[in-house]
Amino acid sequence: MNPSEEIKQRLDIVDVIGETVSLHKAGRNYKALCPFHTEKTPSFFVFPDRQSWHCFGACSTGGDIFAFVMKKNDLDFSGALRLLAERAGITLRQKTIAVEKKERERLWLANEAAVTFFQHALLNSQAGEPALNYLAMRGIDRETAEDFQLGYSPDSWDALREHLKGRGFGEAELLQAGLLVESEHGLYDRFRNRVVFPIRDERGRVAGFGSRSLVVATHDPPEGTAQAASSDDSPKYVNTPQTPIFDKGNILYGLDRAKEHIRRSDLAVVVEGYMDVIAAHQHENGNVVASMGTALTERQVNLLRQLTENLVLAFDPDEAGRTASERGTRVAYELGANIRVLQLPAGQDPDQIIRISPQEWRSLVAEAKPLRMIERTTETVSRTTARRSRDVGSTGNQGTGREAMIDSGKGEELCLALLLRYPELRPQGLALRDDLFVAIPNRQLFQAWRETNEAEALRASLPEELYEHLDRIVSKDLSPHSAQAEKSFTSCIRQIERRKLKEAKTASSNAIAETEKDLGAARLARSAHQLLYEGDLPEDLPEDEALPASIVVRGMETGREMHTVPREGQPKED
Repeated sequence: MNPSEEIKQRLDIVDVIGETVSLHKAGRNYKALCPFHTEKTPSFFVFPDRQSWHCFGACSTGGDIFAFVMKKNDLDFSGALRLLAERAGITLRQKTIAVEKKERERLWLANEAAVTFFQHALLNSQAGEPALNYLAMRGIDRETAEDFQLGYSPDSWDALREHLKGRGFGEAELLQAGLLVESEHGLYDRFRNRVVFPIRDERGRVAGFGSRSLVVATHDPPEGTAQAASSDDSPKYVNTPQTPIFDKGNILYGLDRAKEHIRRSDLAVVVEGYMDVIAAHQHENGNVVASMGTALTERQVNLLRQLTENLVLAFDPDEAGRTASERGTRVAYELGANIRVLQLPAGQDPDQIIRISPQEWRSLVAEAKPLRMIERTTETVSRTTARRSRDVGSTGNQGTGREAMIDSGKGEELCLALLLRYPELRPQGLALRDDLFVAIPNRQLFQAWRETNEAEALRASLPEELYEHLDRIVSKDLSPHSAQAEKSFTSCIRQIERRKLKEAKTASSNAIAETEKDLGAARLARSAHQLLYEGDLPEDLPEDEALPASIVVRGMETGREMHTVPREGQPKED
């Protein structure tokens, strides 16, 4: 059992959160005023059965015990792990930063060595011919296979293990990299008789592998061996598990190759699988990346937003694909990206369309539409922006107005650019809350800016992954007149505050509409009325009624709060 799992077994989330938050029983669960934003009606709930928490108010976020400690104490995962391990009485093996870095570098090297081994087996061995034939059948030519360093894992239980041991890698390293599988009888190769797809991070380092089986099985392993004990039904797809250098939700397949194409086209197209990406690049559609079969995560969206604000989702037209599109769209929208969804013909995936007609694919991308919710929101923003632009134009203040009236997705970046450019804005910037910045790169940059006054020190304090993001923000075209900086900054902050309130209002309205279908409007209204005017709900009220009632009241409060945040051009009330 790893330390994080052991911590979750030993600690109760109610006890941990209850140390700093005043929790009150609400049926089977607990509620409280959210510790992460100001509110009058409780929207923060803790669920003992699931050992999780969620804020149904302005934060609209939640997670497990680690997520709470990280957010409450402004820690990364390692910091939260150390804090909770100490509380749980678990001793963690201490490592220096230098040792951890060296261990990670060894894993990168092991994966690179595995790429060379797999690629040689594909291109230079008789055993690899079926894999080459499979790729040819899927329309992937040899040149493309070489470019993407596709490979073949031999039909052996120890070929890769013995090869890499001969190159100086220990079995513990190979196990940690996910290249080996451990059973009670021993270690064996994870990938056997498969087409192998190296998965690189945005910097081009091989973090892990995906693979597809060529056949169900060619022979049984010797009885009584580790291989026999671990024999399975040979699943069609096998991927690297989570490791110190591989987290599926933090990587987009093909991004290392697609970065420049995305910048030039100012558009990223996100598909599901490896073959979709490879086919797209082979047919000169270089701005395509893959989420590898999952809905887009915040980390993946933020990686793309460092290159473009414009995303198109092109997931398979089945139920799983539709669900992933909806989830990915919501994540991208909440982080401020301009998101559209490509409507694939029934029964066809991107790989098939691209191979048959690359021009049809490009037409489908161009015709991609937003989901209904986003269409309405975009229309509202467009009308508001047009109206404000006319107002700004009439005052003769077009320069400052043009920067201030950017769309909500870039508002956070404008605020950061102003803070970085004009030191006199530092007092106003220090008064801002971290959660004003929804996009994780922007929040990390703001936190680093708050801790230092020097530009070089700021850059040095950031992880390398944020260098490009910092450079893009610093190079923004701002008004050269510092006299207007404070006005632009104030305007920008107001827009972000209104956006957050509007999103919270939209989220609560959608949740209320769904709940009304299940509970009925009258029942929901009665519960909300009791909570609003009596300040509490019955102890035995079920969760399916308690949470929606809180959402209704929170929605009313959000509406009032929206009216306290002045629109652009209005003075702020004292």
